[in-house]
Amino acid sequence: MKSSGVCPLSEPKIEVWANGALAKAWGKKAACRTFHICTTGHDVEIIDPFAKGDATEKPVKQLAIVPGAAIPSRTLYDVSQSLSWVATRRNNPDERLEWQSAIPTLLGSLQAAL
Repeated sequence: MKSSGVCPLSEPKIEVWANGALAKAWGKKAACRTFHICTTGHDVEIIDPFAKGDATEKPVKQLAIVPGAAIPSRTLYDVSQSLSWVATRRNNPDERLEWQSAIPTLLGSLQAAL
């Protein structure tokens, strides 16, 4: 088993995971945001939430750069930082805690796909 912080990742691997396990767990909007943070370092806003396609195919408007984001994400640690950014921006405190608690499981699903 590979060490959780140093698994080499690529954009295609992150994309498949974001469109699959992450979208299923957190929804397409959060999966889209996480994918773009991992690949560009910027948070995004979906322009048309009803647009067809996977989370990573949604039309977006680029927002501010995420402080400390690895551009591009190459390790599970880098991805964990992106997930943490998205999770901590939840308005509901209970939901924020639930999402933060789900990060290890989501990283496990990404690691299992490597």
